[in-house]
This record gives sequence, C-alpha cells and structure tokens, in this order.
Amino acid sequence: MLAFIAIIIFGLGFASFATQNTSEIVVRAGNLVLPIPIYILAFGALLVGVLISEIIHLTKSATAASLIRQKNERIREDQEIINNLSEKIRDLESKNDRLQEKNKEEVTREDGIDHENSLGNFFDRFHL
Repeated sequence: MLAFIAIIIFGLGFASFATQNTSEIVVRAGNLVLPIPIYILAFGALLVGVLISEIIHLTKSATAASLIRQKNERIREDQEIINNLSEKIRDLESKNDRLQEKNKEEVTREDGIDHENSLGNFFDRFHL
C-alpha cells in the first residue's frame, strides 16, 4: 500500500513537471537530431538511472547468493567430517572399554586377586 501511494505521489509530481516543461530541446547524437520535450528527457534519464541501479543490485545479489551457496556447502562438508569423527570416537571408546575389561580379567587371573572389589596387600601392587 505504501508503494502504491509513493507511485501516485511520484506520478502527480512528474505530471506537474511535464505540464510546466513542454518546450522542446534538441538532442544530437552524431547525424541524428531529435527534438524532444524536456519532461521526456528527464523521465528517460530517470529510467536509465533505475536500470543501472537494478543491474548493480542484481550483480550484488548474485554474488551474495554464490557466496552463501559456497558457505552452505562448506558447512555440509564440515558436518559430515564431524559425524565421521564422532562415529570413530564412539568406536574407539567401545574398543577401549572392551580392552579395559579384558585387561582387568587378565590381571585378576594372574594374581588371583579381584582388584576391582578389594584393595589387596600393599606389596601385591609391585609384582616383584
């Protein structure tokens, strides 16, 4: 709604400008000579400015979209690496737990003392 009101105000301003500036000027481009009213020249300059700014805006938008796409791809790759490393950590932790249990069983079988449930003798810890 605000854009519609702005367009109406701009149109009224331009109409007022056009009715006050109906005299013609001559635009020369090489051998081409064009007599055009001042308000058409002003409106043409405005259109050219809008088109140039739109081209600049589209270029910046395309660059930003490309950069965001690259960042998202990098995030996806990093997340995959994190998931792989987390899986390796879980595997190593489970392997470590199995090895610790196996080591406790071997120590218990060697000296006949259950080290987990008893403190044992002070000298039993030195394996002389």
